Amino acid sequence: MTDNTSAQNRLKKFINDYTVIAKKGFKERWSQITPDIYVKEIHQCIGGLLARQTTLAIEFAQSPNIWNLNIGPLILRCMIDAHITMEWILDDPPNRTAKYIQFGLGQEKLFLEYLRQDIEENPDDEWTDDDKKLLEMRKNWLNAQCMDWAIEVNVGSWSDISIYEMAKDTDNETLYRFGYVPFSGPTHNMWQHVGMV
Repeated sequence: MTDNTSAQNRLKKFINDYTVIAKKGFKERWSQITPDIYVKEIHQCIGGLLARQTTLAIEFAQSPNIWNLNIGPLILRCMIDAHITMEWILDDPPNRTAKYIQFGLGQEKLFLEYLRQDIEENPDDEWTDDDKKLLEMRKNWLNAQCMDWAIEVNVGSWSDISIYEMAKDTDNETLYRFGYVPFSGPTHNMWQHVGMV
């Protein structure tokens, strides 16, 4: 066996072991949450964010080709955002979960309206029946959450404060300064990243 093959096998084992640990960690954390059937949104929100974080970690770990300065920071920035968001929500779950969910539903409503308008205004474009079915499926999902006529569209911040303020409120200033800030450059194609890489 060559050194290269041996190194590849060690990497595969490391990734596999990491994936097992990440899934186990998710299950352990999820088992500590007792759902309240009268306030299911809190359970769904926390579970969704935990699942999102675990999925991102596993997908990133299983894709060594994207462990580079261009793609890696995009995923890590998203994970840092999820971490800060979840910690901030956990400081006041009933109120912050409602804000988080309502903002997301409003964004979906806005997106669906953009799609509907484009289909209506540009019928000759390449809108297929599958596109229209996707629009209808997403609209049905939205209405299953809350009737779309009752959903407010907010084009500001879902939390009414900046991510920095959220990080500060949850004692995550160091994570913000040394993770979120440097990874924002690659995420938003800013000069300090583009010019350096």
